[in-house]
Amino acid sequence: TGTNETTAVNVRDVLGKGLEQGKTIRELTADVQNTMQVDGARAETIARTESARAYTQGQVEAWKQTGGVVNGKKWVLAPD
Repeated sequence: TGTNETTAVNVRDVLGKGLEQGKTIRELTADVQNTMQVDGARAETIARTESARAYTQGQVEAWKQTGGVVNGKKWVLAPD
């Protein structure tokens, strides 16, 4: 099921603060579960997906701040 904008903002805030605090996936899962009232498996999926997304976005931002040392990115896919 979808989420409303308020829930999405709340989850983003909870995960952002949790990641800043260095929380584990298990701790982030519990935070998501408490915020969204979803089962543990769904909460873990959200915690893992969104923390991976935040990490990747952080990498992109870091590359942008290299002053031109990094000037692009290339996605490499498996053959199959």
